[in-house]
Amino acid sequence: MIDFIKGHMGGDEIVLLRGDQLPEEDAVKDALKILNAPHIRGHQAGILYEGKNKGVLRVKIVGASERGFISMCGGLTQVLGKALVETDLSKYFKVTIERPISRVMLETDDGLFCIDIEIDHRKKVKRVWTNMTPYVNKCYKIGIQPIKVAGIEALKVGEYLVMDADRIKKKYPNANFKAMDEATLKILEKIQLDWNKKWYSKERRYLYNFSLYDMHPEHGGNLRAVFPHNVLGGYIEPACGTGSVAIILALTALGKITDGFSEVSIECGGNIGIGGPDISTLRINVKDGRVANAYFSHSLVELLAIGKAYI
Repeated sequence: MIDFIKGHMGGDEIVLLRGDQLPEEDAVKDALKILNAPHIRGHQAGILYEGKNKGVLRVKIVGASERGFISMCGGLTQVLGKALVETDLSKYFKVTIERPISRVMLETDDGLFCIDIEIDHRKKVKRVWTNMTPYVNKCYKIGIQPIKVAGIEALKVGEYLVMDADRIKKKYPNANFKAMDEATLKILEKIQLDWNKKWYSKERRYLYNFSLYDMHPEHGGNLRAVFPHNVLGGYIEPACGTGSVAIILALTALGKITDGFSEVSIECGGNIGIGGPDISTLRINVKDGRVANAYFSHSLVELLAIGKAYI
C-alpha cells in the first residue's frame, strides 16, 4: 500500500506519493501504474522525499505522457502548496507552515524552486505562487528558435513546441481548437508526428511538450491556451505551468511583451479545448528583451482524494 494525495490545477491531475514507500528501482513503474486506468489516474506523479536541508522538499516527477521521469511540473507545485497546508503532509516531511505566507523550497531535476503559499484566517490556501525563474533559465540555455512543423511556422522554446493556433487555422480553416473534434485532433496528430520526427533523441526519446495559444480570450485573460502534449497517446492537459512559461518566452521573443514588469493572464483549464473558465497568471520582469524572472499561479487548485493505493 502507498499513501497518496490527488489534486488538480485547472484539470491537470497530480498525484503526490511518498518516496520512502516506493523502491527506487520500481519508482517509475509503480508511479505509472497509479497514473494509468483503472487506477487513481493522473497526468503527473510527484514522488516526495525529505531534502538535505530543513524546509526543503525533494521531488522526482513521473509523467504519464512521457512514461518516465520529467524534470519539472508547475501544476505539481500548485497542488503541493495546497496539500502542505490542508493535509498532514507538512508534518510528515517536517516542513514548517506559517501564516499569512509560508515559503517552501522544492528541489527538482531543474534546480531549486521557491513556492510561496498564501494562507487565510481559516488556515486554507488562498493562492500559491511558484518562482519559475530556474525553468526560464533552462529554456534560454537550451535556446529559442523559429522552426517549421508540418509546414507551419512555430517556435521551439527550450524543449517546447509553441504554436499560434491562428497559424494552424490559416492552413486548416476547419480546425476547431475549442471543440477539439476528431478532425482537429487529426491535425494536431500530424503536427506532433512531424515534431517528434524532427526532435527525436535517444536520451529523451520524444519531446511531449506542446503549447497551443491564440489571442482571443473569452473570459478575461490576455490570451488563451491548451497543452496537447501527447495527442497520439490521448493526453491533452487543460493547464500547464511550464507550458505557460514557454508561451511567455515565445511572446517575448516575438516582441509582443516588452521590457518592464507585467502580469499576463492565460485562459485555460476546465476542458481539453483551447481557453476555459480558469486563469493562469504570470508575473514577469523583462530586461533587454529577455524574461529575467517569472512567477506562476493558477486560479483553481483543488484536492480531490486522500488514501492508500494498492499496487
